[in-house]
Amino acid sequence: MNETKQVFFSQPLRALRESSSTDEDRYRKFYRDVADACQKHGYIVYQPIEHTDPAKAESLGSNRVYGINMDKLYECDLMVAYVGLSSNGVGAEVQAARSANIPLIILYEIEREAYVSRMMKAEVDGNVIGIIGQYPLEEIASQLDRQFEQFEQHLELEESTDKPINHIQILQNRGRELNLSQRAIAKLLDKDPGYINRVLKGDEDKKGKINKPDRDFLLMLCLYALKMNLADTSSVLKGFGHEGLYGF
Repeated sequence: MNETKQVFFSQPLRALRESSSTDEDRYRKFYRDVADACQKHGYIVYQPIEHTDPAKAESLGSNRVYGINMDKLYECDLMVAYVGLSSNGVGAEVQAARSANIPLIILYEIEREAYVSRMMKAEVDGNVIGIIGQYPLEEIASQLDRQFEQFEQHLELEESTDKPINHIQILQNRGRELNLSQRAIAKLLDKDPGYINRVLKGDEDKKGKINKPDRDFLLMLCLYALKMNLADTSSVLKGFGHEGLYGF
């Protein structure tokens, strides 16, 4: 695969501050071990604890924390979520990932299984591609490492000739050129960020068909939000199965 793969590692933060210093050190080491396991398989890992940890970044307001983490979440190819400790933030991030069709791997230690919501473990939407919950905390990262290749079979991250990727790449490249996040695009177009994420990734719907945005939306996305030229705009329209612009 040519493009770098990204993991969003969703993890409780404030709950660590309520633990004893020994438990806090234990969980922080666990976070590092999980991140290392993901990196071993070629992923760049975003960890909120490194950017919005309330112990080190208490001055960051709620809106700023939300913006930082959501921007990174919508850019990721995979979410790994530790749900063994209660966390409103983790719950919100997991639901955002589900709404954006981002694959999920759920982690928790066996001694905390009774405290993990059944809603969190639900696999009905097809987003949860793996659950590791039958091991002590210290063994979870090694199990993730061992099972990663099995999980990746569900991700379909490799480029495929039977998917319309050229027009998707045009959109993605233009967004990077403008340094415009998916959340910023969503705000410009008054759309849900999860929907923008699905469009910019060319995701399939529940029936296995490529999502096909309507032509007017694509025109607004290309010409207004991404300020693309007419030739590229026409290519995007045709790529999604619409009539191109006249003369292109």
